[in-house]
Amino acid sequence: MAHDGPLRATTHRPSWRDQPATGRPTSSEQPATTRPTWREQAAAARPTPGRPAPEQVDEQPPPTAPPAAPGTTNDTLTLLAGAVLVAAVLGFVAGGVLWRSEMFAGLIVAPVLILLTLPLAKAARAAVPSFDAGALIMLALGAKLIGVQARYYVIEGVYNGVGDSTGYDGWGRRLAPQFLDLDFTVEIGRPLLGTGFLRYLSGLVYAVVGSHQFAAFLVFGFFAFLGLYLIFRALCLAVPEADHQRYGLLLFLWPSLIFWPASVGKESWMLLCIGIVAYGVARLLVVRPGAFLLIGLGMGGIVLVRPHIAILLGGAIVPAYFLRRGRGAISLGPVTKVIGLLVLVAGFSLVAAQAERFFGFEDLTASSVGDALDRTESQTTTGGSAYEPVVVRNPLQYPWAVVTVLIRPFPTEASNGQMLFTSLEGFALILLIGLSLVRVGSIRSLMRERPYLVFALFYVAMFCFAFAAMGNFGILARQRVQVLPFLFVLLVLPSASKRQRAREPVPRYRTINDRSVGSDRSR
Repeated sequence: MAHDGPLRATTHRPSWRDQPATGRPTSSEQPATTRPTWREQAAAARPTPGRPAPEQVDEQPPPTAPPAAPGTTNDTLTLLAGAVLVAAVLGFVAGGVLWRSEMFAGLIVAPVLILLTLPLAKAARAAVPSFDAGALIMLALGAKLIGVQARYYVIEGVYNGVGDSTGYDGWGRRLAPQFLDLDFTVEIGRPLLGTGFLRYLSGLVYAVVGSHQFAAFLVFGFFAFLGLYLIFRALCLAVPEADHQRYGLLLFLWPSLIFWPASVGKESWMLLCIGIVAYGVARLLVVRPGAFLLIGLGMGGIVLVRPHIAILLGGAIVPAYFLRRGRGAISLGPVTKVIGLLVLVAGFSLVAAQAERFFGFEDLTASSVGDALDRTESQTTTGGSAYEPVVVRNPLQYPWAVVTVLIRPFPTEASNGQMLFTSLEGFALILLIGLSLVRVGSIRSLMRERPYLVFALFYVAMFCFAFAAMGNFGILARQRVQVLPFLFVLLVLPSASKRQRAREPVPRYRTINDRSVGSDRSR
């Protein structure tokens, strides 16, 4: 034992074995003048084999995603989920009694969809323990079931069946008997890419649910719900710092995302495929297996309906993969990264080839893209919801294009009740963006750590460029559902101050002699 001058040499400090059971030396065993040195204090603070450690205060820092505990928020979500599901069932009954008996089909289809959703809710609860994500998923399903009823009533009750879903309904009834006879080489009257595929898909759905249009609406609405679920899981996996509860509420309860993709049509199928791609991208960026398979399946489904959306997604995936700097994830070796980029570029080339075929281009160049935008402008500037589109020819026009795609129509531009509702939603989006500016400001510091944000940002930017050429607010409102989930990603990020506080280290253990050290930080 080290000594501390003459006084230390003439005094005796009993070992812990010689001390009484109380652990406190008596005055006869240790003189009052004995004062341990700093070396002895440090040695006493370190436990050794066979020697009990000093009294410690366990100060473990809170985990990054604490398990959800029963509380007001979780109880509220559970109660809302139950109430909304009951309201959906009552809607089926009321609609069948008061309007069309076909809505009774919901009493058969909806329980099946609920059973299919229960494992998804359980998986979400396990993957996102910071709140009761399972209750949110069930709430989202109930909201979608109500949205399907509202969409069905608007098309069949307000517009008397005038809509794309009516045409798909006719083809579904026509093709279903042939599919039931295992004859899949049917005539669909159009090329497979685009509308032809939706006719074929409608026949497959009607072969399962029978000749019930409302049941087919429920199935296609469930397609959209699955897509939103996968997009939600993608953010939770790729950006763990984000406010997942806020994102889930925006994603599943935003009116446009409930209403528009809730019928037999392209929007529901597109959301499903976009969700598959988004989840595949999230797994790709955090190095999880099956990423390329998911991206390929989702892209294939998108190419069959809207190849230009596949081009936008592919253009957003490449920079996100190239800039991948995920903190805490496995680093990609140079060879592996080059191979991955080659796979993405090859897939993008196939998508571009299908887009050329879809639009009738000889090649995909800047001039052909300009021609496509001009053609879109001329084809969509008709009807009561027409407006002067924004074809971006120079950077100064781009901000107005963003406002047009994400916000318009303004209330002063609304000419009917549906446009007025859409304008109010745009006003709500303006308020949401204004209240989220602090969150949006953290994108710059986060995007190198979470390249999924690069993917979302690039997709939103390119989508606004391409779809500003739309000249009809009704068409634009339906198309907008393909970009809103990725816009919401940018509005649920943690602010820079919250990230800084989360990064401050907290001492794991401290002894009773160091009670004052770090007490302010631990509190």
